Order: sequence, then structure tokens, then C-alpha cells
Amino acid sequence: MVHTLTVSSERAVEIRELLVSALSPALGLPRLVAWCLSYAHPTSRQHERVYASVDPETMVEPHCWTELDLRLPPDAWTGGELPPGLTALLPVSCSYLYALPLETGQPSERLLILTDCPLTPVEQQQLQAVTRVISSHLNLWQAHTEQQAQTTALADLLGSVEHQMRQSLGLVNLYLSRLEGQSLTDEGQAVKRNLQATVADITDRLDAILTASAVSRPTLATVDLQRLIRDRGQTFAPSLQAQQITLQMPDHPVWLQADPHQLGQVIDNLLCNAIAFSPIGGTIAWSWDAFDGEVLMQICDQGPGISPGAGLSIFQPGYTERPQGHGWGLTITQKIVAAYGGRIWANTTPQGGAQFSVIFPQIQPLQ
Repeated sequence: MVHTLTVSSERAVEIRELLVSALSPALGLPRLVAWCLSYAHPTSRQHERVYASVDPETMVEPHCWTELDLRLPPDAWTGGELPPGLTALLPVSCSYLYALPLETGQPSERLLILTDCPLTPVEQQQLQAVTRVISSHLNLWQAHTEQQAQTTALADLLGSVEHQMRQSLGLVNLYLSRLEGQSLTDEGQAVKRNLQATVADITDRLDAILTASAVSRPTLATVDLQRLIRDRGQTFAPSLQAQQITLQMPDHPVWLQADPHQLGQVIDNLLCNAIAFSPIGGTIAWSWDAFDGEVLMQICDQGPGISPGAGLSIFQPGYTERPQGHGWGLTITQKIVAAYGGRIWANTTPQGGAQFSVIFPQIQPLQ
């Protein structure tokens, strides 16, 4: 039985168990005297060692392993008789050292094996197979640690963004409350209502995002697409009026089963994009048709159209042609559409404007 030593590592137990289970059947021979695994901790990147001996009486002290490790080439396969200078370091009767670099991409990560006689070619091949298993384990540990660090960083960032957004929304609500009872024109009243609706909508979406990790699936409801687009159009009324843009849509309803917030985000992103590229006095036209259990929704503007050669890259993160754009709106839109089993694509119309087409599965309205 392999006797293991205790080391100060959060994953040392798992690594030792892996080594014992892997080495015992592969090299469970009297010739195996001791072994040591040298690896870099994935967080601190400082080198740690896990070591063991077959018999407590043949124990190799930590400082001896350190000296052996330091005197060997960092990434080379070494196998053979120990030089006299190295033999003098060891308090055990062994004459052969095998050093196998691990396949982790990190320098000086390797498995050291001490034996009392040479290993056969078959045993050397078994030893190499063991190092591949250990390498895979360490690579997975490294990837898991990095993913945990990224998740923690994102959680901290999300918390900071939430605080700043709620603080800003609170200030907007405070300013709006001061308008209560004030004499406003009809246009001023409309602007105030739109601002209040927008703040409420942003707050709801922020709550939905922050609770998404605790929800297994979105909240599905039967949504009247015509009504939702009309409501979202009211939110953008100030921008439409400022550019004298006319918003057109069919006069017949159509229903979808979807999360209203997510479907509203798709509509907002497409409409915001169309407004940004529309000329003064232009027209943005919505259309939809239901067929074969699906709904085809389209939005068409009178702007310059899709840039030649842009293709599917317009849905890639960071791609934007808007001066103040961030390149995430269409990426998020595509992901939402895909999550419902739908499809989205874009093209330039014969008249020169951009047309975005979205297909969603359809259901009938609830009775």
C-alpha cells in the first residue's frame, strides 16, 4: 500500500487519491520506492508537491524532493540511473529516477518516480499513461478554478451595476415626482407618462435579469404581438416625433407564447436600430403573418440598408455601425429568438432600407 504524506493544498486529497489509484495497478511492483508530483497551484501559481513512499521506512523528505526537482531540466523526459550527486541526497536505497513532464502547458510540472532497478519499456509506457491521466485532472482543475474566478468577478460586477442603475432610476423617479401637480402641456404630460413607463419597464427587466439564475425557464404567457409593438412604439414616441418618423403596422392581431419582457426586448432592439438609421421624415413599417404554426414578423426602415459583406457578422458581439452603439442589441436579440426555436435574418430591400425578419412558433389565443 502506498503511504501518503499530508500536504497543504486544497485539492491535495483528490490528487493523492488519483495518484494512488493510478499508480498502484500500473507500478505496483517492489521496484517502486517513492514518487512525487510537482505542480503549480491554479490560483497562486506557486509550485506545490504531493509525495509518497511505498514504505514509511523508505520515506523521502520534502527537502530531498525539492533538491531533485531543482537539479533536473524543467520540461525534459528523464529516465535512468541516478548520478552520484543525486544519490547522496536520498535516505533510501534507490538507484533510478524517472521524471515525466505533465501535459499542462505549465513549466516544471512533472511526476518523479524513484525505483531500485530499471523499469521495462512496458512499465515506462504505463507510467506515461499515468501522467496523461494526471495532466487531464490538473487541466480540469485549472479550467474549473478560472471559471469560478470569472463567475465571482461577474457577480461582483452585476452587483455594482445593479446598485448604480437602481440609484439612477431612483433619481429619475424623484425628478418625475416633482412634476406632479405642475401645469404641463399635453406634450409634456405625454413625455412624463413615457418616462414613468420606461423607468418601470427598466426596473422590471433589471429584476428579471437578477433573478434569472433562480428561474429554470422564462415566464411564458400568451402575448398579443400587435398590442405589444404598439405599446413599445409609445415608449419610443419622443424619438419618433423628434425625427418625424411614421410607424406603420397591420390592423390585425397575432398571438405568440413567450416571455413578454424577452419579446419586448427583441422589439425594442429592432425598433431602436430602425430609428437610428432612418432619415428625417421616414417610415418604419412592421408586418406579420401566421402560417403553418409559425409567425413571421418583419420590420423595415428607409435607411441605408445592410452594409455589403456584413452578412451574419451583424449578430456578432461588438459589431455595430451606429456611432454610439455598443454592438450587443442584435446579439441579444438573436439569442432570445434562438431560445424559442425561432430564426432571425436581415437583408436590404429593393428600395434600399434594412429589413429584419423573425420567425417564432405560434399558438392560438387562450379562451
